[in-house]
Amino acid sequence: TLAREEIDEIATCRLPGCSDLIELLLGLQSHPIHNVALPVLEVWLALQDVPTSDRHPTLAAPLYQQLTEVVLNRVAYPSTFISWEEELDLESSDFNEMRRLSTDVLVGAYYLLRSSYLETLANIVMSIDSSDWEVVESAFFCMCSVGREACARIKSVKNAASSGRDSPVAADGESTSIGLTQVVGIICAGGAAGVSQRHPLVLAGIANF
Repeated sequence: TLAREEIDEIATCRLPGCSDLIELLLGLQSHPIHNVALPVLEVWLALQDVPTSDRHPTLAAPLYQQLTEVVLNRVAYPSTFISWEEELDLESSDFNEMRRLSTDVLVGAYYLLRSSYLETLANIVMSIDSSDWEVVESAFFCMCSVGREACARIKSVKNAASSGRDSPVAADGESTSIGLTQVVGIICAGGAAGVSQRHPLVLAGIANF
């Protein structure tokens, strides 16, 4: 796409209309039609290859905070979903492809946002309306997508402690560990989304988490 090919210029926001283009891309990422939303993922992956020092500040953490929420909602099950046999508006192959290709974008967002990525998702799990099971399930999917990276970050706390050093990495790992512990506590206690957490797909997400 043109956006992907010109990503170095777009990343600096020096060209007229760059901010409008990013807003348009976020809107397209939310589009319900699979073939409209899917190609936009490649733009975010291309942007991730541009060092943050070479980007306009708004195309770093602020953008990826917003993008995380957009992707979370885009990869959620339909609210009326019962089973794939009964689903008429969405193909399982399209749904699975979107989730599979979104994972790299989510991992990139986690590397940029670190513990605030998990905090965003945790806040959704803790505060979502009890009937919105699909958003809770999607939040768990987004957490599991970065599970390996988050665990590596937490291990940095132990490594820093054993060496007697404090570092930003260790501090972030500590924050990540605390945040995940809080989420587990909310889940075990029933949480604000207690009703939705009894949905079979949400239970599967909790098990994976």
